[in-house]
Amino acid sequence: MNNKLSLKNINVKYGESLALKSINLDIYKGEFVVLLGSSGAGKSTLLRTINQLNPLTSGELDFFDLGKIRNKKDLQNLRKKTGMIFQQHQLIERNTVFQNVLTGRLGFHSLLRSILPLPKFDQELALDCIDRVNLLDKALVKVKELSGGQQQRVGIARALAQNPSLILADEPIASLDPKTSHQVLSMLKDICKKDNISALTSLHQVDFAKEYGDRIIGLSHGKIVFNGKSDQLSDEILKNIYSSSTITEETNFTSNEVVMV
Repeated sequence: MNNKLSLKNINVKYGESLALKSINLDIYKGEFVVLLGSSGAGKSTLLRTINQLNPLTSGELDFFDLGKIRNKKDLQNLRKKTGMIFQQHQLIERNTVFQNVLTGRLGFHSLLRSILPLPKFDQELALDCIDRVNLLDKALVKVKELSGGQQQRVGIARALAQNPSLILADEPIASLDPKTSHQVLSMLKDICKKDNISALTSLHQVDFAKEYGDRIIGLSHGKIVFNGKSDQLSDEILKNIYSSSTITEETNFTSNEVVMV
């Protein structure tokens, strides 16, 4: 039984430019890992490479019990077991919370079957996921009527409906205030720990990364420049992670946002 996701010598090119360079990374079952790096460092590319929304230029992906991802069928199975949470939620605002969460089950059915109402099992699972993010009273409310924090909780419930081995979260709190950000990250981490789901979450906020990350991965110019615990994240290491931006002595590494001046 393989208890980890392994990225082995991963390279990703955009045209002639290398967006990811020789990435070697293991993420273990139930681990909550945070990605840090400036804009353009490769955080989103790395997340999207794991579920192959960005194809590999070279390298190998070994996904928990699925093993090496070699063909289209392997990739379909990987995507079934990988939940995505997005910065801008990517929800259908005119649909209800229940309808949005139920889309997390579509990958488990044929196109023809998905046109029909999904089976009772899927519907009950969706409702359970909505309950776990404390939105059961909003199940039949249209998403456009919810706050930003509530919409992100819908995104968590949709990812959870896949019964995932891995959740990828791309800047999930970027548009939220600090209090709501804590609520969302705390809920996401608690669920992942309870269900033994691995998570890879990209953040800009160093304080949140230190508080919630079991481990922090620092990316700069498409390379991993730090891989360790939050208490190892010194100012010197942070300067190295954010080396693609102009940093002065006044840069505040302890605020909720890394302020580049």
